Order: sequence, then structure tokens, then C-alpha cells
Amino acid sequence: MKKYNNDTFSVEETELLLKKGILVDHNYDELSKINNDRVNGIKYTKGKFIRVWTTSACNARCYYCFEKGIATTKMTKETADQLVTFIDNMLNDGDKLTFEWFGGEPLLNVEIIDYIIDKLEPICAQKKCKLTSTIISNGSLITEEIVNKMIKKWNVSYIQITLDGDKYDYDRIKNYFNPKKFNFDKIIENIKLLSKNNIHVSVRMNYDTNNYDSLNNLIDYLYKELTGFKNIFYYVYPIWSSLNDKDDSRFISQSFADDKLLLLLQKIASYKLTPIRELARLNYKVNQCVSCNINSYTVLPDGKLAKCSETFRQEIGDIWNGVTDIDAYNYWTNTGLDNKCEECVYLPLCQGGCRSSHFTEMPQCFVYKDILDEILKWYVSDLKKHK
Repeated sequence: MKKYNNDTFSVEETELLLKKGILVDHNYDELSKINNDRVNGIKYTKGKFIRVWTTSACNARCYYCFEKGIATTKMTKETADQLVTFIDNMLNDGDKLTFEWFGGEPLLNVEIIDYIIDKLEPICAQKKCKLTSTIISNGSLITEEIVNKMIKKWNVSYIQITLDGDKYDYDRIKNYFNPKKFNFDKIIENIKLLSKNNIHVSVRMNYDTNNYDSLNNLIDYLYKELTGFKNIFYYVYPIWSSLNDKDDSRFISQSFADDKLLLLLQKIASYKLTPIRELARLNYKVNQCVSCNINSYTVLPDGKLAKCSETFRQEIGDIWNGVTDIDAYNYWTNTGLDNKCEECVYLPLCQGGCRSSHFTEMPQCFVYKDILDEILKWYVSDLKKHK
């Protein structure tokens, strides 16, 4: 082992710190490591990621929806046929094809998910490609039949469901068209159903700086109601207005990381709903957002292409003609960093941050940046407690 000139640590301690990456050789170029990982992630060719808007329609009317006001469109079988052709032309032997079923509420158009999967299964079998799915949903339309499709047909690895507050605030914010049928209690039962069937559920709790009390109540409820249910990951995330609705006066505020958000994170961890390290996003981020990958596309219901759902109005082409706005495409797949990011100490946690921030009011930087010092103190304190 190389000798280190310090009187702080014993040989055994030094070995452990080196193993954990806390100490590194002074000749080791950490920035090159970070840059190489980011470039490899953007240029990775064996993974194909397709975010499909099955429909722009939704059975809820959330005040913060960045799609508010857009025309309601449903993907047809004719468009789906061309999408299958588009994907077939992308796929090489041994690729991994990942769908994210998106909307609107994607489960309002289950038929098109079935149709696309049925068309692609023989193609993937021939090319020895692995097909998996994820879903972003409000969770209201889940049934035993849908769960069965998730397991046996769609090969779903996880589903993200958003809870905006306690029962009162959730039902008020979601504002479902049929509140007697779709409501907070229904969503909780559906989360239980998913958990019982070993489908991973990511429960996202949106925070807008004004709903602390409601989320505090929600976390208490989730602990009491869902303790014992496995495969559920809980996290809190600030919400921002976006380019598509930045003038909407119904947005209460732009959110940010603050002391109250930290308290919510601490409560989730105290209930052992999610480990601190995962909750606080302290793991090294190898890649940028999947939208930056050269083989990642968002497909709108009418077949138009974008790179990110947040910037769905920034069309880069369509599934008939492929990428036609090469400059916009190149922006997303550019492996470089903004100047301000190159020497930023948060770079290992964000890899340059959110590309959509250049077109929306989403923050570019690491989301918990403003409270990271307090998060680290909390994390170290917890480690000492459980040593």
C-alpha cells in the first residue's frame, strides 16, 4: 500500500478511507473520471429509451401540470405502427429497450400499450433484445387486470405515483373529474395492490413550500397505513413552474430546498421508509438525465419527437422522418458542461444538472444544494448513532 504522509489516520483507517473513496491518491484525476462517466452515459448505444405519451388526456386536473391547456390527443394504431418501425430501425442485436409510459394519464390508453408491446415482442425476440417498462401515473386507474398486464405483458420494473398531500389536499389538488371513483383512498389501495404483487412503487411527494403541514400529515399516514408493504420508495421533491405555464397565476410559488423540506426528509428517514443516503440523493451520479442519451426520445401522441417531456414543445422531428432539428438534438447530446459546472463541488451529485432548465424554470443545479450542509450533518449524525 502506498504510504500517506499524515499523522491523522492509522494504516488500517487509511486503507478503509481509500476503499470508501474518501481519501484518493493525489495523482488521481477525479474530474476526468466524472467527465468520462458522463460521456459514456450519453454515448451509450446498447440502451434505447423511449418515453411514449399514450395520450395527452388526463382524468385529473392538477394546478401545477406543465401540460395545462394543450390539445387532448390520443395515440392511434396507425401512429403506433410507425413508432414500432422507428424503434425497429434503432434496435441492434442484444440491445436493452426501455419504455416509459407517460401522458396525460398513460393508463387512459391501455390498448395502445398492449398494441405496441405485441408488435415489438417478436422483433425483440429475433434481435435478442430485453424489453422493460416504467410508468408515470396518478395511480387511479390501476386494477387487478392492469397489474396482471404489468407483470406478464409489459414487464414493468417500477411505477411512479405522486401524492400531493394528505387526503383533503390530495383530493383538492388532483381535482379528479370523477372524485367519487378516483380519490386519495383509491390511490392508497392501489399502491397496496402493486406492493402485494411485487411491483416497485416510487411515491413522489411534491413540495411547493406552502404544503409542509399537509405533507407532514401525509408521511405520518403513510407510515401507519403502509408499514409492512414492501417495494415502496418514498421521496419529497420541490416543484417549479415550467416554460409551458410560467404565467399561470394559480402557481402558489416556486419551490426551493429549505429547512422545512429537510424536516420532511428527516421524518421519512426516522420512520425508516427510505434510507437517508437514497432520500438525500448523496450517491455519485454516473450519468446525466436519460434524455441526454443519444438513443433517448420522447414520442408525443401524434408521433412528434422531443428529447424531454418537460420541453415537449421543442420538437426535434417525428417518427416518420427521424431527427430533423439536428441543432436541438445536438444540444441535448452534447457531452460538455456549462462553464459554471466545471469546477463546481456539486458536480459528482448532478453531472451538470438538468438540461431542460435552459428552456424552463426548472432549476439546473442539484435540487438539495441549498441544504446540503445540513443534510450531511444529519447523515453523519445518523451514522454515529447506528455505528
